[in-house]
Amino acid sequence: MVVQGGKLCGTFTERNLIRLIAEGADLSTVTLGEVIEIPAVSLHCSPEENIFTALDLLRHHRIRHLPIVDEHEQPIGMVTYDSLRSALPPINLLTRLHCVADVMVSEVVTAPLDASLLDVAWLIADHQVSCVVICEDSGDRPRPIGLVTERDIIQFQSLALDLTQTQANEVMSSPLFTLSPTASLWEAHETMNKQRVRRLIVVGREGEMRGIVSQTSLFQVLRPNDMYNMIELLQNVVEEHAQEVAEKNQQLQAEIIERKKAEIKLQEAHRHLKTLVKERTLQLREANAQLKQDLLKRERMTAELEQAMRELQETQLQLIQTEKMSGLGQLVAGIAHEINNPINFIYGNLPHAQQYVEEILGTLTLYEKYYPQIPKEIREYRKNVDLNFLREDVKELIASMYAGVNRIRNLLLSLKTFSRLDESALKMADIHQGIDSTLLLIQNRLQEHHNFQHIQVIREYETIPQIECYPGQLNQVFLNLLLNAIDAVEEVQAQDHLRESSNGVVVSHVSPSAKQTYKKPQIRIKTHMSPEGDR
Repeated sequence: MVVQGGKLCGTFTERNLIRLIAEGADLSTVTLGEVIEIPAVSLHCSPEENIFTALDLLRHHRIRHLPIVDEHEQPIGMVTYDSLRSALPPINLLTRLHCVADVMVSEVVTAPLDASLLDVAWLIADHQVSCVVICEDSGDRPRPIGLVTERDIIQFQSLALDLTQTQANEVMSSPLFTLSPTASLWEAHETMNKQRVRRLIVVGREGEMRGIVSQTSLFQVLRPNDMYNMIELLQNVVEEHAQEVAEKNQQLQAEIIERKKAEIKLQEAHRHLKTLVKERTLQLREANAQLKQDLLKRERMTAELEQAMRELQETQLQLIQTEKMSGLGQLVAGIAHEINNPINFIYGNLPHAQQYVEEILGTLTLYEKYYPQIPKEIREYRKNVDLNFLREDVKELIASMYAGVNRIRNLLLSLKTFSRLDESALKMADIHQGIDSTLLLIQNRLQEHHNFQHIQVIREYETIPQIECYPGQLNQVFLNLLLNAIDAVEEVQAQDHLRESSNGVVVSHVSPSAKQTYKKPQIRIKTHMSPEGDR
């Protein structure tokens, strides 16, 4: 990095040095100010910039070194593909089943065995590549046998070698390490680490050269299209899980109906049995006193069995409800976690998209200002696309995308807060946070729909400390209470609607004040500390 007055002026890379060597420049007389690129592409160090922003800048400007500056434009570091590989382990980059053919460079710059190092330097500078493959003639398909890189040229120049007299076959790196086009990227990464090389030659079945793959190529798997495909895949997974939950709910409802039928049959059988026992008791009461005592004992046992059966039924219902809520909580937490990462990625890239659009529109404005006379074809095209409408609409489009992403992030936060799978133990928690997350999940029930009015929720929270509780189970209690309150309000509204629509005659036993209340339904939630401070 070239710095003047504490601020970044530009960068001087191996590619700049190779071009000077190829042009035969006297390195002792050339200054950095004559060869560096001004202004330099850089990235500010801030929490809003992430590793994907750096990767996009490297790709967009086709550079391999990205300076990092602070708010005063003073350099504080450098990002390269090597540092990106350290921060993003290959197991995170190669999550999709890509092969070497997907990312290899098929247009490889080659040179013969008798080419001089100066010729190789010219090829590197002219084609703007980092290496040249040295090949020998073997018919129609040259066979690769060695490699000369930018770093080799610089090293030989520093050793004061005559680049015009030194041939490539004398100093090239060999033997070459090869892979087939169908090899996986993980295999390519492991081969680079094992052989301690930065590039691999891709050859076909007959040994012909098909291309070259480098450490930089591995980053091509991180494309925006792949991210969008991942989002679509997650949406499909959400829909599949939602369908599974609906099917399980239907099965549970069917089981409940069958259980109720079985309970009715059991009660009928029990009543019938009790009648038979009474009749038999009347017949045998006068015959045998001992048998009467046995019958009384049997009745006591029957009562105990009834009590045990009721307790068993209550226990079964509680277990079913607990299992349903636990499964639902796990599903909600899993979906929220899986969607959170791509949503954060989209949210982080929206500011850059907005900035790019504003810069493009600003460029168009400058062109219109300084070039008012434009060709007819451009005027017709500008009229067709309605540029003025596009300028206004693209701002609203970006704003709506911001609103949508923020809404999804808030919903994910509420889902995570409501499920609280990681907080199943007894701990201190804020019950206001649990109530708010539950209200967000049932927001659709509070909105106006069909014949039901919008239900207004009035929160009257006082300042209360955190309480020791089970947060996940307490959120389920809040959910049940709120759903019961909504059902009660909707039931009264439905009855009023039926009375008003029945033959045009209003028949109501609800007091006028109550009717006025249900015209504007409300749910009021109030929290406060007891005078003793213990509730």
